[in-house]
Amino acid sequence: MKNKVRKRFEGFSKKEKKARVITEGTEVLYVACPMCGMNKSLKRYRDGRAGMTSIDLNRFYVLVTRVGGGRGSGFYRIDEKSLLLSELKNNPEYADIVGQIREQCEKILSELK
Repeated sequence: MKNKVRKRFEGFSKKEKKARVITEGTEVLYVACPMCGMNKSLKRYRDGRAGMTSIDLNRFYVLVTRVGGGRGSGFYRIDEKSLLLSELKNNPEYADIVGQIREQCEKILSELK
């Protein structure tokens, strides 16, 4: 599939590729998280594979330590060195991160009122 796409756009500048995709491409609607900006297609939200309320805050690590072995080996979370929101909120070392989370939540709530 990638080779077909590459050949289809071979010889075009970046600007030309963009113009062609905008006129010929398939439109997809995305939902962006107002906290982090991560995007997921609306289809994923509708079929239950993603959602704004799907995170269990009692089990969700906010500050995550991972270890990886290089290209192709993947990254693995080290739970003992990662922090849940409840652990992060009282840790003075991460007060700035907690403050930013709080501030963004307040902006979102204010906008939704």
